[in-house]
Amino acid sequence: MRHGSNKIVFDITCGRGTYLETKEEARRLGKLLFKIGKTLGKEVGYIITLMDEPVGKCVGNVLEIREAINALNGNMSKDVEDTVINLASIILNLSYGEKNMALNANKVRQVISSGQALAKFKQMVVAQGGKGSYIDSPDRFPKARIILPVFATDTGYISRIDADICGSIARYIGAGRMNDEHEIDNTAGLVLEKKIGDHVQVGEIVAYVHTNDDTKAEGAVKNLTDAFEYSPKPVSVKSRVLEIYGV
Repeated sequence: MRHGSNKIVFDITCGRGTYLETKEEARRLGKLLFKIGKTLGKEVGYIITLMDEPVGKCVGNVLEIREAINALNGNMSKDVEDTVINLASIILNLSYGEKNMALNANKVRQVISSGQALAKFKQMVVAQGGKGSYIDSPDRFPKARIILPVFATDTGYISRIDADICGSIARYIGAGRMNDEHEIDNTAGLVLEKKIGDHVQVGEIVAYVHTNDDTKAEGAVKNLTDAFEYSPKPVSVKSRVLEIYGV
């Protein structure tokens, strides 16, 4: 009996918030993964996504889990939807030979809207010893003790949310490890209330910092404020998915 996954799809990110700065670097990695997969008898596909701003609205363990549950309930931001739909569509092609991405996308949306995707996720959580009741009621997840707002410093359209800065702040306030001995705070992280392309007024809330560290909260708010840039003119928002391989 063969064990493990025989069809694998990767989301390869590039841009400010990753180790790969350009699409060309990401493509080279994708081709390498494809070759390794072929050598091992695995079918491999990938998408290349731009990570100049965080995908979705949440950064941090519990916050991202809650966002994932919301997404499986059909409430997801456009960039998350693009990523999920394309990844799942490639899996459908590798599994069933259906190369029509539009048809695959419709199937994926139907599975989400019907509740089947969320039910399967809950089944996976329970099978691994998790509590399915948390999937039914995400508000049961613990919350950080300190939640501070971040305000827009200008009126206009958000033109940039630096993913590298966001990642550094998240690690700093406990959502990631500063070193190998660092213990992760699962409730810490960031929530972006606004995304690139959104219009805001000066003083409007654009994000929240979630932390349990009093000594780092204010500094995190200041640094996250600096991660946002604004334009007086509308900002076009393109798909984060730059390239698809596996169809």
